Amino acid sequence: MKNLKSWSCSSGDKNTLTPRHLSRSLMISLSLLASSQVGTSQMTVPTDKLLHLSAGYVISSGTTASLRYHGVKNPELWGIAAGFAAGIVKELVDDRPDPADAFSTMVGSVIGAAVITIPLNGKKRASKRSN
Repeated sequence: MKNLKSWSCSSGDKNTLTPRHLSRSLMISLSLLASSQVGTSQMTVPTDKLLHLSAGYVISSGTTASLRYHGVKNPELWGIAAGFAAGIVKELVDDRPDPADAFSTMVGSVIGAAVITIPLNGKKRASKRSN
């Protein structure tokens, strides 16, 4: 409790956007969008689109976590790029390409990178404070 006075939430310049701020904003926006959709109508998403979203999430979150563990710079961007590439390549190889499937994979990759980034940023800060 004695360290609370010296603890600050700011990351330096108040006008600087960090990946943490962007991921937090993204998660808040997605949550608000989802809650507004659920409250106003029945939201029916085809199973195929959910599978594409899930694949993008898994690819992006796995890539982001792995690259962050190995100390690569900007792992979130690499994770999103991996998800985007997987979605585009899959649709290019497919017999009947569907742009909505590629878009679903891309949305999943953005969510996957954001979800992995938030807890790991908090864990890194906590370990720095304890030292």
